[in-house]
Amino acid sequence: MNRIFVCLAFCALIFIPVSAFAGPILRTGETISVDAAQSLKGDFYGFGSTVSISGQGDNDVYIAGGTVTINAPILEDLTVVGGVVQIHGDIGDDVRIVGGEVVLASPVKGDVVVFGGTLTILSTAQVEGDVLFMGQTLVIEGSVMGGIHGVAETARLNTEVEGDVSLRVENLFTVGDKANLQGNVTYESAHEVVRAQNAVVAGEMKQVQVREREYSMPTAQFALFELSILLFVALTLYVIGRRHVVRVVEYSFARLGMSGLMGLGILFAFPFIATLLFVSVLGIFAGIIFLFGYMLMILMALALMPIFVGYALQKVALRREGITLYTVIGGVALCVLLSLFSVAGGLILFACFVITLGALGTTAYHVLHG
Repeated sequence: MNRIFVCLAFCALIFIPVSAFAGPILRTGETISVDAAQSLKGDFYGFGSTVSISGQGDNDVYIAGGTVTINAPILEDLTVVGGVVQIHGDIGDDVRIVGGEVVLASPVKGDVVVFGGTLTILSTAQVEGDVLFMGQTLVIEGSVMGGIHGVAETARLNTEVEGDVSLRVENLFTVGDKANLQGNVTYESAHEVVRAQNAVVAGEMKQVQVREREYSMPTAQFALFELSILLFVALTLYVIGRRHVVRVVEYSFARLGMSGLMGLGILFAFPFIATLLFVSVLGIFAGIIFLFGYMLMILMALALMPIFVGYALQKVALRREGITLYTVIGGVALCVLLSLFSVAGGLILFACFVITLGALGTTAYHVLHG
């Protein structure tokens, strides 16, 4: 059943009508500014060093920048990758941020998902969904109608929380004077919680005692580690076999549907063929060679996938041809970002992997047969 669902989702990603992407707004540059007199009618994509949005966004907003400031309402989702991110406008749905320093000062109708250095939710903000944080410092002063979950080095809750709290805190966990925690509180830490005298905890407060050395690598550091590994592999492949890499990636983008079907065939048919070879008269040796080739193609497709993602982003967003180092770096960063969103991001990455695998198999066939 899971395979059927994944295949259907993959086909939907390949054959979704182009009209679904109609009307996007793309802006790039050193400084991007949308003043209050402007209104963003379609999905907005902004890539710049400094990005400031003071005009209302009627649809989803996607931003990547060093300093990002939102001063106007966003009626649907907000997704940001940035160094310093400040949100001073109401958000109509979910907020997803990968950043160094994040400040949320206005209400959010959906969930708040933040991976990075610090997250501060001011008292002027209200989150109607859950808060998921993985990083260093978490400070919540604004009310949360859902629950709070995640991993932090230090965490401070000083507000009303209607749902459960489940945190892994390496150092200091503080429950302040204004805290009113209606659900259960479970925290993993080597240290006792610092609980103010006037703090209210309606549910059960439970500590899971751990030693400091038991802590796993923080998510932000793991994402950086994953980024480094992917970047090294992709750049190595690009430098060593640039001509072949360009050929496979351009073919995969030009024939998305055919490459996707070929990739599904390779992914699911090759292990079955290898099994038949193991039990056939050709013997174990032939089966091992076939299985080795299959695994090599899988690894090559995984290494090529970030380059394909960067090329697809470049073609769709910037309308540029060719593959450069910036294409590789951008693709690796986008893959790491997508991996943070387990369901939707995983399906997109799976689709890109299958397309790349199909293009790799087709290219290899043409090379072997002249």
